Amino acid sequence: MVSTESRSTPIGHRLGGALASSVGIAAFSILGAVVIARTLGPVGKGELALLVLWPQLVSTLGNAGVDLGATYFSGDPARRRDVPATALRIACVQSLVVVPVYLVLVPVLFRSPDLGLLPFVVALLIPIDLAALYAVHALNGRHDYGAFNIARSVMAPVFGLGALALSAADVLTVGSAAALFIVANAAIAVVALAYTGRRYGFGTYDGRLARSLGGYGLRAHLGRLSPQGLCFDLAIVAIVLAPRDLGLFTAAASFLGVGRVVVSSVGLVVFPETRASHVAGTGNAAVGAMIAFAVAASGIVATGLWIAAGPLAALVFGDGFRAAGTVAAILATGEVARACYLLLLDMLRGAGRPALTTAAEAVNWALFTGAVIAAASLGGLVTIATGIAVANFGSLAALLILGRRAEALGFLVGRPPASPPTSAEARA
Repeated sequence: MVSTESRSTPIGHRLGGALASSVGIAAFSILGAVVIARTLGPVGKGELALLVLWPQLVSTLGNAGVDLGATYFSGDPARRRDVPATALRIACVQSLVVVPVYLVLVPVLFRSPDLGLLPFVVALLIPIDLAALYAVHALNGRHDYGAFNIARSVMAPVFGLGALALSAADVLTVGSAAALFIVANAAIAVVALAYTGRRYGFGTYDGRLARSLGGYGLRAHLGRLSPQGLCFDLAIVAIVLAPRDLGLFTAAASFLGVGRVVVSSVGLVVFPETRASHVAGTGNAAVGAMIAFAVAASGIVATGLWIAAGPLAALVFGDGFRAAGTVAAILATGEVARACYLLLLDMLRGAGRPALTTAAEAVNWALFTGAVIAAASLGGLVTIATGIAVANFGSLAALLILGRRAEALGFLVGRPPASPPTSAEARA
């Protein structure tokens, strides 16, 4: 089996593969961001950000954590066979609910008449996103990192090179860029489903497994519905400031890509690795080492942005984006705490502690919402960025306190679970 071979591969090689693919994703994402910024300007970039933000946000809220369940149960050899078919059936049902909800919200979310029918067209992102998400995460749960990394890497080059081609042909508009974004997301689903069908088959729909996916997913989902992950900061900027400010904010956020590449890559390994160790009843010292590595990388990025973000923003995006440099440096400082926070959540999910992640996110919501709304009331991108950074450090402190009290951070030092998981836990 491919998954068995991948599981026996040294963890450094698995992490290296995730990092390499993430670097490629970041490089093409930057290409796309630069082309969009230089062709459409701050206003056009802000309008495109709005178009792709809201359907993805509604999709994320509506998926109920089934992608996390797909990863978790694909790590169980006794149940993984039917995960693809079951998860895809769930995606179809969810789409029938989530898409109409989004369409009802369109008049509220999009107030600019210049966008025309585009807000309705991008509703296609929702079923595509759900199918791609579940298929990709099922591969990750099987430890098939080769197929997983290839599938998740497809979108960035399709969008980046596509944007470059459209710009060269002088047909890059907000509408064509949104259509390209839909196509790029569809490419992920196509590749992931092709790998799944060829290597494992899709299995059959299993009602009991669907309930397990939904149960675990919902508990874990509540622990990952962070305001940061839901782009609540973007939403606040979009509501209280002008489209130009949103364009500057998205440009600033794009500089965080290098650190996020490392964090996301490490998280993609931490979750299944902790899950495998939890099932075996053993510790895994590499989990703590990977988290420390990612946090250090985030610190290096933050330092570099404080030194050179302003000139770099002007060089990359154009002189109109120079103000994004200060915002990027402040956001990057908060990303150091955010990196540690996210990876600890991945570890807790893999260890079967989704309820603890939910408690941590409840605190995170309170801190983040309060800080960002207070900062937004004072006005200005720099103030909002500062509020975000402060909230990230507060949320990390709260998670460490919760984890320590629950004695749930043992994996950081390679300690095994307090007791080996029972068969009932494995099926939960």
